[in-house]
Amino acid sequence: MKTCIHCGATEPQSKFHPRYNQCDRCRKELKAKMGRAYRALNVAAGKAKKAAYYQANKERLLLKSKQNRASRVEEAREQKKLHYRGNKAAYLEASSRRKRCKKDQMPVWADQQKIAEVYKDAAEFRAAGLDVHVDHIIPLRAKLASGLHVHQNLTIKLAKWNDSKGNKFDV
Repeated sequence: MKTCIHCGATEPQSKFHPRYNQCDRCRKELKAKMGRAYRALNVAAGKAKKAAYYQANKERLLLKSKQNRASRVEEAREQKKLHYRGNKAAYLEASSRRKRCKKDQMPVWADQQKIAEVYKDAAEFRAAGLDVHVDHIIPLRAKLASGLHVHQNLTIKLAKWNDSKGNKFDV
């Protein structure tokens, strides 16, 4: 039996580091503490080391990242389906709220033919293979302003640009 110089615990010899009078638990805690202190003092060097590694292995890392994303696509699709099934009422309620909002934001003077033309144009772009959305320039529901559902407030955007915009409107 041996006694640890840090915590004072008496443990069998097998629980101690061969060269130190510290139990394995105390030694592990001390190493972790020293590592955190070293990293805190060498933040800039650590960042520089990571950046250099990334630059030296950029192609390999990007390829690996792309492969990982591709392998998770099907898993993510299944997760979305499960989430939809588990929360179907909430999805239907949100869809119904959006349709109601769209209807409420359409004034009587709105030209429904021109609105339909914008959606038809978007459908043609989709048929040509482009992933596009019909976007409200001024969102129907925003913090600063609420737009109308009229053809002057509609535009066709690439889906990735529209998704990144969200429900924002800058005045």
